[in-house]
Amino acid sequence: MPTPQLYEELWLEGPSNTKFYTRVYTPPQPTPARAVLIYVHGFCDQISGQYYTDDHTAMAQRGIAVLSYDQRGFGKTALGEGRSPDSAYGNTGGAKDRMRDVEWVVKEASSRFKDLPIFLHGFSMGGALVLDFVSRPSSPPSKEGQALVRGVISSSPLIKLVDGGPPMPLRTLLNWTGKALPNMQWNTPLRAKELSHDPKIAELVLSDPLLEPHGSLQGIGDMLDRASTLYMSSTYGSLIEENAYRVTIS
Repeated sequence: MPTPQLYEELWLEGPSNTKFYTRVYTPPQPTPARAVLIYVHGFCDQISGQYYTDDHTAMAQRGIAVLSYDQRGFGKTALGEGRSPDSAYGNTGGAKDRMRDVEWVVKEASSRFKDLPIFLHGFSMGGALVLDFVSRPSSPPSKEGQALVRGVISSSPLIKLVDGGPPMPLRTLLNWTGKALPNMQWNTPLRAKELSHDPKIAELVLSDPLLEPHGSLQGIGDMLDRASTLYMSSTYGSLIEENAYRVTIS
């Protein structure tokens, strides 16, 4: 028997009048909803992949409502038929734009699922975003938005690049160029085989028309800068114990 579709597809208007492609997974009757999980995907990712659909459906069947969205500049938010006229793939804005977007989704979840605890779950870039969201000392996000979040699940967060990332002279050049040409695109090859132990996942990623291997200089620069800042901050140590990022649960 096929698994019933438990999600609703919505186009919701968020910050900067951007229309975001959103999915809301609701526990089926008579299963009561016990909590809400907001999923924040990674760089160049999108929420329509079958692997996400399967995972989020399984959560809903166990009483966890899920609200997921394609981030600004990615997935259907950038390429879908319901996108905003000025949306384009890779044009993600900067770190503050992403914080405002996450806060908007948190408040949307709070409005839709009143009185349920809200948890943020992020992967890769999204993993760093959710940590950044709850630990930032200044707005955005607002203190009110941070207070709505009960807890955080950060999966493989982009805090420190395994290969060290671009050398500092190149990063400095990218940052300066990004200030003048924020939406200039930079190729970022997808290392699909490193995303999962399942080779089928790599095949799905490489064949996905909604995944394009590039992003804006502003988005990439801010992503790497915020990762470095978070890694060096005293707050990071209180959020994640040393080497905890190596632990995975299957």
